[in-house]
Amino acid sequence: MGWHLRPDARRHGVAGQIGHALAHHAFVSGDAAAVYLAAPAENREALTVGRRLGMRAVDDLMWTHAGARLTVLEMARDDLHKVRPGVSLDGSYDPEGLIDW
Repeated sequence: MGWHLRPDARRHGVAGQIGHALAHHAFVSGDAAAVYLAAPAENREALTVGRRLGMRAVDDLMWTHAGARLTVLEMARDDLHKVRPGVSLDGSYDPEGLIDW
């Protein structure tokens, strides 16, 4: 999964909501067993969002992009709602089917 935000849209919880919505959609509308986030280690912000969503590091995958090794995080279907502090799923966030999950 991935997303790109303008600098002025960052640090408002948008990335957490996007990440959760993407994972939710993958699990509800398909037969995905897991979703992944891959980012260079220096992209601490993206990796922090992934960890706050409940994603865990995967050490046995060696993904690279433009010659750089990526840190890979994984979320299994059972991890979807293990959101940690720092991700705001307020009343404005209500993807279809979330209540039935």
